[in-house]
Amino acid sequence: MKNYKTFFIAAVFCAVMAALVGVYGYNTVAKMATVAVASKDIMADEIASDKNITIGKEPAGSLKEDSIRNMSDLKGMVAKGYIPAGTPLRKSMFMANAGAGVAARLGTLDGNLVAVAVPESTDTSVGGSLKRGDKVTVKSASRAGAKETLSPKAEVLDVPNKETGVTAVLLALTPAEAERIAQARATTQTVWCELLPVRS
Repeated sequence: MKNYKTFFIAAVFCAVMAALVGVYGYNTVAKMATVAVASKDIMADEIASDKNITIGKEPAGSLKEDSIRNMSDLKGMVAKGYIPAGTPLRKSMFMANAGAGVAARLGTLDGNLVAVAVPESTDTSVGGSLKRGDKVTVKSASRAGAKETLSPKAEVLDVPNKETGVTAVLLALTPAEAERIAQARATTQTVWCELLPVRS
């Protein structure tokens, strides 16, 4: 009889402990935590923003070390590849905008801008000194010597680079500025860039 009672008490104790362990494990896994989630399909090189990302809830136990918890972690980031809607987002899925394609970098700038290729020369590359993110003034001069400012302040999206395959100076311009540059080149006017100070 005594052995039966001891066995019964031990069984109850084990059952209680198993229940506690189960509850603890469930809470650990099922406890909900905030995480950034793709609200729509995100394409490669697409900018991370509140237009394609929302903050949702996922079981804490399912999150990874690099899971993104808030939008501030995605500032200036673009997708490395296609991300289906509903995917909990991780930092490994994104890269800095500086390493993204021209279309992605263009999308981070204000205004209705387009990317325009200007043939590389000593004049348009400012002696080969231009780099991504620089600001330049684009000017032209006719054979008669008349000068015109085609763009007072354009951002350099990319520069010639054998590794990336870029063969021209790529500028972010308004459609009107792009048209002026096209007209200047069509009339064989000399086009050049003037590098602006960083404070500009």
